[in-house]
Amino acid sequence: MREPAAGRNCASLRAMQTQLLHGTTLISAGGRVRRALDREGHEVWSARWNGDALHALTLYRPDRSTLVLEADTRPHPLFHRAHALVVGADAVAHCAHTDWLAPRHIPPIDVPGALPSGAGSALLNWLAGSASRAGATSLRYRGPYPTATLFDALSHSFRVEHPADALQRFTRDVESRSIRGSMVEVDVPFHPAPFEWHWPSEGVCVQLRDGLERVYVGGRGYALHQLGTRRLRRDADAWVAYIDLGGLAWHDVLRLDDSGMPLGEAAPIPKAPPRLIGQALPEEIAKLLTAVLQQRAPRMLAATVGAVLDGHVLRWGDTADELARLHEGAIELHSAFGEQLPQMDPQVMLGAFVMGLEPLVNRLAQARLAEQHDA
Repeated sequence: MREPAAGRNCASLRAMQTQLLHGTTLISAGGRVRRALDREGHEVWSARWNGDALHALTLYRPDRSTLVLEADTRPHPLFHRAHALVVGADAVAHCAHTDWLAPRHIPPIDVPGALPSGAGSALLNWLAGSASRAGATSLRYRGPYPTATLFDALSHSFRVEHPADALQRFTRDVESRSIRGSMVEVDVPFHPAPFEWHWPSEGVCVQLRDGLERVYVGGRGYALHQLGTRRLRRDADAWVAYIDLGGLAWHDVLRLDDSGMPLGEAAPIPKAPPRLIGQALPEEIAKLLTAVLQQRAPRMLAATVGAVLDGHVLRWGDTADELARLHEGAIELHSAFGEQLPQMDPQVMLGAFVMGLEPLVNRLAQARLAEQHDA
């Protein structure tokens, strides 16, 4: 005897649970995955569906604030139609229209720099998980901004073959494509490999895939494979989130076990050594850095990078967990790094300076170019 239609409908809507490798629970109903909970029971994301169409998506960031993707699209000058990405009450950026049930490509975001920490990672990871559940073996990026920063962000939720070659192909012609707003597909296949986020204690979020890969403490990310100052290292049978200043392990923030469980409390970031604070870098070092950063800058930014550096004093300061920051009209570098200069190899020193200054200086140059364009 066949089950009555009402009974079949009730059965199809009954919640089902699937547990992932590191303890995340996916909750499905009506043939759609609707929620994810971490191993402590915290909601990671929730999705509402209208048939095959996404109705609403709420993603939690590492600091437990939310990013909301509005499923209804609006006209967009670059992407034709786009979803608003909402933080608090404000739409801070827009994402090109996508089939979220079965993604066929990686969509662009118009102003990724406007997204707060962890928001882009949450969205890309949800995309990777959705693609994996739909049976996609790879996705390609379709949009005008194939930057090295985007490639790095994608590497947390996707894998590529031969990463160095893939990065070179991914960023080829990035300047001309950005200027044209070209919505061309980049021929680099990204294979979905989503991570899991867990919140084991107040203020701590851990990211696991093959193992522990990233830790957020107070919303600040410390990564295993990262060029910035906030890093992870192995220490005996534990992991350590720490601040690296040009190769100097300056401050250990938090120890964790292999599952991402904190071993004790996070240690507050200390004040920087005061001896050099406020002192300008020697003029010959400032000139060398200007030349190197201009040479490394994208062609359209090189002159503006020089103007930015000429227009700011380079000095030592207390930059907390960053190697460099903009402060009171000056570009400051961490004074603990300055204390190490007499013992450093010149090439190592130059590389550390460039690593710390390049992202900041390029952002300032891009902002200046945008202001000139708007004027």
